[in-house]
Amino acid sequence: MVRNPYAVCEGICRIVKEGRLSLPDANVPEEAAKHAVACLDRQRRNIERHGGRAVFFTYESMCADPESVAREIRRLVPDIDDVELRQRLPIKGRYDEMLSDMNARQIARLEPRQIEAFNRVFRAHPDVLDYFGYPLLAG
Repeated sequence: MVRNPYAVCEGICRIVKEGRLSLPDANVPEEAAKHAVACLDRQRRNIERHGGRAVFFTYESMCADPESVAREIRRLVPDIDDVELRQRLPIKGRYDEMLSDMNARQIARLEPRQIEAFNRVFRAHPDVLDYFGYPLLAG
């Protein structure tokens, strides 16, 4: 599974700001973007190497059509016959929520300077973002 790299980066920046993750002496937005690119690149290589023996989906497609993703998981591993993605799940031990695409909320929290920092990294790896159909955002 992959997710919009801007939403991934927002989450990393937020947990660092909240003190739940420490990146000493680091440019946090740049490090977050490097991590997002590395994860996307790894998943691209996984798809290329193991595509026929694996299930690939995006966070966005899972949120939009969880039944389809659950079918694909069950197709790959029939023993997992009780996969149910459309259910209330505990979130951070504070509340329950149905599976929903939170990208727009997370991306809306980004400051232009953060987007620019992410884009400096993303521009160096256009093939990785293009592979998954994630466009660069304007800062």
